[in-house]
Amino acid sequence: VTADQLYVGVAGGNVHIDSLSDLYLQSIEMIGYDSSLDIEGSSHVNVTGDAAGPNFTIASGHIDVEGSWVIGRDNAATVQLSATNATLDVDTHMTLAHSSAGDMTLDNSELTVGQVLTLGHLADADVTINNSTVSADVIYLGRSATTDADLDDASLRARVLRLGYNASAAGLTTLELRNDSTIEISGVGSEIVVGDSGRASISQRSGSVEAEDVDMILGRVATGEGRYFIDVGTVEVDDLVVALGGEGTFTQAGGSVAVRGDFTLARLGSAVGTYNLNGGRLTINGFDRGNGQGVLNINGGTLALPHFQVEVQTMNIGAAPGSDGLFFLGPRTMDVDNLTVGGYGRGVIDIQLGDVNVVNDLQVGRYGAGAATLVSSVEHRLGDVIADRLFVGTEAGSLGSYNMDRGSVQVNKLFVGHAGTGQFLQIGNATVESGVAYVGYSGTGVYEQLGGLHHVTGNLVLGYATSSNGTYDLNGTAADDFGHLAVDGNLYVGVDGTAEFKLRYDGALAVAGEIFVGELGNLSAGAGSHVVSSDLVNNGSVTAMLGDPFRMTGDVTGDGKFEGGAAFAFLGDVSPGTGVGMITVEGDSSFGKTARLNVELAGTKKGTFDAMVMSGSAYLAGELRVALSGLYRPALGDAFPILSADGGITGRFSSRIFPALDSGLTWDIAYRTNRVELHVIKASLLPGDYNGNGVVDAADYTVW
Repeated sequence: VTADQLYVGVAGGNVHIDSLSDLYLQSIEMIGYDSSLDIEGSSHVNVTGDAAGPNFTIASGHIDVEGSWVIGRDNAATVQLSATNATLDVDTHMTLAHSSAGDMTLDNSELTVGQVLTLGHLADADVTINNSTVSADVIYLGRSATTDADLDDASLRARVLRLGYNASAAGLTTLELRNDSTIEISGVGSEIVVGDSGRASISQRSGSVEAEDVDMILGRVATGEGRYFIDVGTVEVDDLVVALGGEGTFTQAGGSVAVRGDFTLARLGSAVGTYNLNGGRLTINGFDRGNGQGVLNINGGTLALPHFQVEVQTMNIGAAPGSDGLFFLGPRTMDVDNLTVGGYGRGVIDIQLGDVNVVNDLQVGRYGAGAATLVSSVEHRLGDVIADRLFVGTEAGSLGSYNMDRGSVQVNKLFVGHAGTGQFLQIGNATVESGVAYVGYSGTGVYEQLGGLHHVTGNLVLGYATSSNGTYDLNGTAADDFGHLAVDGNLYVGVDGTAEFKLRYDGALAVAGEIFVGELGNLSAGAGSHVVSSDLVNNGSVTAMLGDPFRMTGDVTGDGKFEGGAAFAFLGDVSPGTGVGMITVEGDSSFGKTARLNVELAGTKKGTFDAMVMSGSAYLAGELRVALSGLYRPALGDAFPILSADGGITGRFSSRIFPALDSGLTWDIAYRTNRVELHVIKASLLPGDYNGNGVVDAADYTVW
């Protein structure tokens, strides 16, 4: 049958072609809403012009359209294209659901479009492709509408594939790959765009996406939202951009994703891009750092980096609840804005050689995960780590660990146990430099230094908040090059929380400022020779084990205790309390020639004058300086037991400085067997009459 034009369904109608028939037309115009063209029996329809209509059914047939083919051009009910064992060739453009919603089902068929194939133009489309091949130069899924497409053991071949092209589409365009389905994209200017200016997603349950010299873009412009999910199968692209200017999310639960070129998260400033590696293998050849909000979450799987640069805005290792993320960094550099190791899951980063540069925060164990064994950690074996702030155990309930034996860490602020539980282990010849360091900020923190150098350019604070608990263990052996701690500011051992600083064996401590031991703080020293040259304010306890004397060359103040069984050697100024107070020493003590005991008197009752109480012996030397406090004026007969030692007192203060008394009164110092007392007595009129009895004799020499 040959005709110029075929009109079907002017008042409703059907054309049925069967049994090896041929139909040659210039155009097909299917006018009626219910009109249809059915082709079967290996029949052939050739249209040299354009074809349009609502319903086409091809069973074991062949249709050639040398112009364009539009299905559902008018506002009809749902239109349909169904092809089984068929071949469909369109030279220029083909559109399904132009103005009417449409369904397309291909089963064991082949559809070839020379230029542009649009599935869902102005109306929604539902597409099912089974064991078939669809080829076109450009394929649109959901151009200005919403399209749901399902590939089952089928293939899509194109130069350009776009899903969710126009923001005017209200719904989400979807494409699902199952049973070894494939997408093959190649050619000059090739690309895959998921969420151009609309919303779209691809779910890959099986099969492969092969893109040669092709970029894949999720969320192209500001209104675009693109999602990609892969569970099984492979994806190979040249460049992968997760959020160019819009929003993009790529979730990999399994399979293999290979990026031969650059991997970019959130390229433009308006973009928000997230890659979730939950399983499978992700291979990235290179990174192109974006300017928006980019996040790389490693919750499982394998991240392979053949080359030397890792560059993303935010990386989270173990971000999802129940996840277990592991990242190995070899001889390469990582540049990130924010790095979290263990979000709601467990994260581990193993730095074997490379360098990590974090612009903002490096957090190890960020949130609580509800499992006591879920510890996130950094294993730092070699290389340099630089960050603005380093958190180990960030939020309440979190568990974080940072272990390093070589390399260096440089941070402006260090928090070990910010609100959670954190542990920092430094051994070998590792180097840490921090501006200000908190161990137990409002959580529980432990810093164990068995070797290397820790240089704190600001203050080192243990047990900062009321509920906190901070411990610093400065230790070391020759094999670990000992442990050296240098603090340019002050060392606080318990501000409002519980804290302990352990100085053990041959660990070396140098504090340029002062050492403050709070009421719930303890500064302890183990075996070895220890010298504290800083000024010490002890309102808690200082504990020294048996061994060499614990020597303090700086000033000592506060109301705290000195205990532990070792001898305490005071070589600087000693001032009990911060006003009037008492220092307690459980054990022996000595005052060196450079020492000065400063005693403040505000009354005669206990607690109104400074005192030192020792359970062991006391050796006295140096200077005694006495001062009056407030409005108190000593009277004749006033006495002050300023020092007592249960183990006996030897030596004398080599010099004494007393405040002026009222006329006719003078100071008398009495050295008893177990105490030293100050007395206010009558002033002697005779030179040398130190006991004031009016006679200068041997008794005066004893008092002198």
